[in-house]
Amino acid sequence: MIRLFIVLLLSVVSAGCYQSSGNRWEGRDIHVDSGETEPDVLHDQHQEEARPDIQNDPRPDGPVCGNGIIEAGEDCEGSDLGGVTCESLGMPGDGLACDADCLLDISGCGICGNGACEDSEDQFGCPSDCGAVAVSAGWAHTCAVLSDGTVLCWGNNGSGELGTGGHGPGLIPTAVEGMTDAAAVSAGGGSHTCAVLSDGTAMCWGNNVYGQLGDGTNINSSVPVAVSGMTGAVALSAGGTHTCSLLSDGRAMCWGYNEHGELGNGSVPVSSFVPVVVSGLTDAVSLSAGWAHTCAVLSDGTARCWGNNVSYQLGDGTMVDREIPVAVSGLAGAVAVTAGRNHTCALLSDGTAMCWGANGAGELGDGTTTDRSVPAAVSGLSDAVAISTGIDDTCAVLSDETARCWGDNTKGQLGDGTNTSSPLPVAVSGLPGVASVSAGESHTCAVLSDGTAMCWGNNGSGQLGTGTHGGSNVPVQVAAW
Repeated sequence: MIRLFIVLLLSVVSAGCYQSSGNRWEGRDIHVDSGETEPDVLHDQHQEEARPDIQNDPRPDGPVCGNGIIEAGEDCEGSDLGGVTCESLGMPGDGLACDADCLLDISGCGICGNGACEDSEDQFGCPSDCGAVAVSAGWAHTCAVLSDGTVLCWGNNGSGELGTGGHGPGLIPTAVEGMTDAAAVSAGGGSHTCAVLSDGTAMCWGNNVYGQLGDGTNINSSVPVAVSGMTGAVALSAGGTHTCSLLSDGRAMCWGYNEHGELGNGSVPVSSFVPVVVSGLTDAVSLSAGWAHTCAVLSDGTARCWGNNVSYQLGDGTMVDREIPVAVSGLAGAVAVTAGRNHTCALLSDGTAMCWGANGAGELGDGTTTDRSVPAAVSGLSDAVAISTGIDDTCAVLSDETARCWGDNTKGQLGDGTNTSSPLPVAVSGLPGVASVSAGESHTCAVLSDGTAMCWGNNGSGQLGTGTHGGSNVPVQVAAW
């Protein structure tokens, strides 16, 4: 009896507990009942179903790891995981492995909820870690910020605007190199991209011919570079060939091309490779850089614009370019502003919107195609919560989490299932739960409340992120990242 007890005791010592320990998922629990002469193997129902081929070890000295047989006290043998998967353990991914001690190594499985979007996770299986919180549609590329602070981009990459370190186009979302703490991203109207980081600094990448990356040079970069001297940034907007940032103290700074006064510092036509302070702006709360003009909303609900005014996009009733900010005529109660190529729109506190500037495609949404030198109300819009201008179109998110778009629709960028332009807002087809929207050159993207992203319109450069070049006049889901 003493010898039998020793054998049983050795069996207890050699057996593990079937639970997670670091990156290991250890063996089954074996215990001795004092009223029995044989060990009782406790089986968890889930584990029993997941590992049907574990064999009892007939030898008193325990299992031998590496013999190709999953024995008692082992989880696996080589590539034989005993039928266990990441999914059966309640984890995403497919990277489960067997370690040198024949125990399961779960480090290749994702751990949803740890705040990091891991290789084995995507926005569908783990939106809390991998869901998009914002999207920005540019000329022919798109970028999104994820909940873990990483940035993904897809589409055209001729100037390195995807930030991946190369110049190959991206048909599906690809991580921007070294970007892990972004708070916001702007793909702009041109071929460069910028991001505000959580510490109030900023980084840009892509085309830098006019110094729009703000790093003190005019050299393109396919990876993010720091904007020189930038601190306290809370928002950022990339325009056609210039960039502007809103600071926490209500000031604004701009850099890049300045042919039309779009930097707002009164030094036309001198461009700047580093940020310069916008003249006379001290209490801005919203900022948007268009193709060659810039606008800001002030804390009192009025707005200021500066730069190119060839199509009345400054809203001051003239067609005169301005190198310092001028007041938008008759605008009150504004809470946000968005600048397109030759038109501008503002969201008002009561949920209505007003637009001004070029209107050849109906992008002002007032039911006409007549240019407006001062703000005109968008027809039928009364409960908007966000607004975004493209090149010749505009979109808004409503309080019921649907979206409306108007203007140019030759590439299907209005998302209503047609290619017919509209001077009035039309509903984006089949798009519930919209959290935000961004209109690009001829495509549009939205982030839904579940963290997934949808895009529609032109896809000639892969800017819809579907893995193909096929365009769509209705929203399509961006591929998993």
